[in-house]
Amino acid sequence: MDRPRSIIAGAIIVVLVFASNVLPFRSMYATAVDNGRYLNGQLEEYRARLNAAIPTQCGVLQLPYMAFPENGIREPGLNDYEHAWQPLTNPGKLFSYGAVKGTQASLLAASLTDPPSRRQLSELRRKGFCAIHLDKRGARVLAAGDIDAWRRSQPARC
Repeated sequence: MDRPRSIIAGAIIVVLVFASNVLPFRSMYATAVDNGRYLNGQLEEYRARLNAAIPTQCGVLQLPYMAFPENGIREPGLNDYEHAWQPLTNPGKLFSYGAVKGTQASLLAASLTDPPSRRQLSELRRKGFCAIHLDKRGARVLAAGDIDAWRRSQPARC
């Protein structure tokens, strides 16, 4: 095939791909971009507030525990891998999510009760944890009021 024909064939393929794979889904792509912008804004606000409240680099226990990889959905509404957003967007903290299940690093988080006991919280503090990130979307055991009551009953540092 000579060069002009290959350029024309390539251009036709690009037009066909655009017409069949982009145009029909344009509104879906726009919605995904808008949702991504919203999520990014929420993550940036969370990062700024967390780092302002706790300026030192330290561990943040993410609850509920989500095994990595492939935990699946944690009812009632926490999707697999959503715990990954916080560590990806906040290098100023050491988040607990991401320790590969079945390894020594995952044993601590996997062994905690739901919610963690005072003894476990003390142990976490000794290991360098300074905060708990509780995602209520995956709190199937505790109702929102129970979570707030549990949080108020804990020492102020954790």
